Amino acid sequence: MKKTILLFFVFCLSTVMFALSDTQRFKHDPMNLRVNENSVFFRASQEAIKNIRTDYYRFTNVIESTTTGIFRYSYSYNNSGIITQILTEKQSGDTYVNLYKTSYLYSNDNRLESYLIEAWTDNQWINNYQANYTYDEQNDITLFAGLSWTNNAWVDYYQNVNTYDDSHQLLQSIDRYFVSELWVNYYQYNYTYNADGLVTEYIYKEWLNESWTNSWKADYIYSDLLLDLETWYSWSNNWVADSRLNYNRTDSLLTEYLWEAWVNNAWVNSSKATVEYQNDHVTTITWGIWSGDVLVNSSKYQYTWDELGNNIMQDYALWTNNAWEYNTDQTLYVTYPYSVKGYVDFYGFRVNAQYEIYSVNNQDLTEINTNIVLKNYPNPFNPSTLIDYSLKNCGNYQLEIYNSKGQRIISKALGFHESGSYSQILDLTSYSSGVYLYAIRECSGKKSSQINKMILVK
Repeated sequence: MKKTILLFFVFCLSTVMFALSDTQRFKHDPMNLRVNENSVFFRASQEAIKNIRTDYYRFTNVIESTTTGIFRYSYSYNNSGIITQILTEKQSGDTYVNLYKTSYLYSNDNRLESYLIEAWTDNQWINNYQANYTYDEQNDITLFAGLSWTNNAWVDYYQNVNTYDDSHQLLQSIDRYFVSELWVNYYQYNYTYNADGLVTEYIYKEWLNESWTNSWKADYIYSDLLLDLETWYSWSNNWVADSRLNYNRTDSLLTEYLWEAWVNNAWVNSSKATVEYQNDHVTTITWGIWSGDVLVNSSKYQYTWDELGNNIMQDYALWTNNAWEYNTDQTLYVTYPYSVKGYVDFYGFRVNAQYEIYSVNNQDLTEINTNIVLKNYPNPFNPSTLIDYSLKNCGNYQLEIYNSKGQRIISKALGFHESGSYSQILDLTSYSSGVYLYAIRECSGKKSSQINKMILVK
């Protein structure tokens, strides 16, 4: 399962877990941007491996403020650092009362097999929803099956069926619901890829009159593996241009989104977002709507980070009566590298996250973990390169970058991964030319991958 993880969060289609105010839903869509395995790499000294850090930071509690109340999510983990339970509570006066509890079940190699959602009813936990995952021989998820608890029994409710090509790229995903004792098709998602494994076309269809009918299509254009433009079309006996989103960057950082609408056979400005940073972290995304030639404030997302780089707060405001007001709920994406997609969805106008350090005993890590294989390309590079890595075991992984002296300069949590092949875009714009080393380690393990060498040439 090949996945590309961007250093800047992207509002894309894959998730294992996310939270909503009065209910918790969990839906998995395994599609991510993918790349091929064509690359070169160099073997380097193993001495610097002793410097690999043995700790990372994970959620303990998340407070979600909404227009309907305040909710708290409490996280529990097993000895391997993998999440086993999320407890959802709602504030009532000066305390919190139980609402939902989600428990996760894993295989012996830490692969997610199922989860169970229970609702707090009459002072006891009652079954509410259950989900089961089915994998093929290549560890691609072929079936996500959801069941609801009805009349004291599990009843079929929802299915997501996936089809892949020989390169583990998702070709088609179908949503089905169980209606009147029959599985009924609802939505179909189709993906096309380029030679680099990046999605170039997405087609969304709906099941109407016993057949699949085109609804929406998107085309994607890239530059240096980064998304530059997505164009959307609606179906009316043929594909008709509807809107497009431009991604504008400065020194590889995404600094502006520009939405345009197709009106009278021409592209017309619709809305624009400006992205602000501090220490390479997003601090504000401000959206405006075009009114003629004037850009009028519309909405704003703000992000707060602690000194360790953890996203500790995010809020959403609407521009009302010439002022920003925090009284409208919106989906908020809290950056969290230990989830599959790199962030966790919440719903409200403000989210506050608390973290704890998860430590592994500091041990000699010079022995190579042969279950991790990695390489990068291009090499030499300027200023970004793509690190490919293949994992035989499920778990939480971490990327470490060192200078030529073996001093660690970057430590980035990659999150929880199923076994398979992944990619990480690394941008060293702010670093000088020279030789750098990189390695990947399972956070709960005692061994690292081999250390590889890469060359930055400016």
